[in-house]
Amino acid sequence: AQIHFPDPEYENRHRRGPRVPRGKITEGKPLSRGKSSLDGAGVALADLLVETALVASKGAARKEITAGGIYLNIERMTDVSKCVTVSDLLPGATLLLRKGKRTYHLVRFE
Repeated sequence: AQIHFPDPEYENRHRRGPRVPRGKITEGKPLSRGKSSLDGAGVALADLLVETALVASKGAARKEITAGGIYLNIERMTDVSKCVTVSDLLPGATLLLRKGKRTYHLVRFE
C-alpha cells in the first residue's frame, strides 16, 4: 500500500477563512461621515445600520444583531450595545458592514 501526502501548498489553497468579496461591495454610494463622530464613545452600530439603509429601523437593527445576521469588518456582531469607534476602522478609514450573506455596505470616514 502506498500512502499519498498532499503537497505542502494544499493547506494554503484549501484553507477556508473570512474573505472580503472582490466584486461589487455596495449597491449605492458609500456613506461619508466626519471622523469626529467616531471620537470618544463612537456611534452605536444600530444607528450606523439605519443610516446606511441596511435596516429600516433601530428595532430591526437590534433584531438582526441579536439573530447574528450583522457583521462588522467580517466579524459577527451579537452585542446590541456595540459602539463603533476609531479602533474599528480598516485601513483607508473605512468600515465594511454586512447584513446576511450578500448585502454589503462600505462606510468611508473622512
